Amino acid sequence: MFEVHGLSAGYGTGADVISGVTIDVSPGEVTCILGLNGAGKTTMLNALSGLVARSSGEIELDGSRLDHLTPVERVHQGLVHVPEGRHIFRRLSVEDNLRVCLGRGGRNERDQIERVYAHFPALAEKRRRAAGGLSGGQQQMLAIGRGLVLSPKTLLLDEPSVGLSPMLVAETAEKIAELAETLHIPVLLVEQNLDMALKVARRAYVLRRELVGPFVDDELADRDRIQAMYFGGGPASDPERLATPS
Repeated sequence: MFEVHGLSAGYGTGADVISGVTIDVSPGEVTCILGLNGAGKTTMLNALSGLVARSSGEIELDGSRLDHLTPVERVHQGLVHVPEGRHIFRRLSVEDNLRVCLGRGGRNERDQIERVYAHFPALAEKRRRAAGGLSGGQQQMLAIGRGLVLSPKTLLLDEPSVGLSPMLVAETAEKIAELAETLHIPVLLVEQNLDMALKVARRAYVLRRELVGPFVDDELADRDRIQAMYFGGGPASDPERLATPS
């Protein structure tokens, strides 16, 4: 179980960017945080992974506190963050991109890499190819694969739909749901692509500095209600814009 209680965080320039965030994500479940650009979604994930200092709140994984740990220590405890923008090493091969995340390596390195290939067969076929030559969808697979190679106990995903075609967005959503179920880990997905989020999430929240929700079961199917409540007013509420990756 991944649990967050009363998390507030910012950049030391005044008011917190996020305030009082409380959320829990169960193993095998995808929980989605919805919000437009500037809502604080990335700040929230950065605070969870220790890249942004919290001003208050607690972060727990399997009952153990993480909020006092460094980012590297949180990874060692199983909290793995896949940032927006992929950040792959374009000149390195696919396999070297996976290997570099393992740091010192070890006897289990090969097994960890092969497990990633089992989830993403397209990467296995191109393991020797430079990562910069992959398609956008394959690069996103590689970005997620670099998180999986660390054997996460909780996976944080920041807007994996960005820059992908609608067909690839749908495929990515299916893969995220499959990973959560087959690995039986909590997945916290941050998105502004409303259609993708509602397709994959078991629960969803909307972030506008503070969290609103959760929305579950039939509430997730009521797209119009969610959009009217949290994206209403001005051009940002255009349903076509929300359904299209930025």
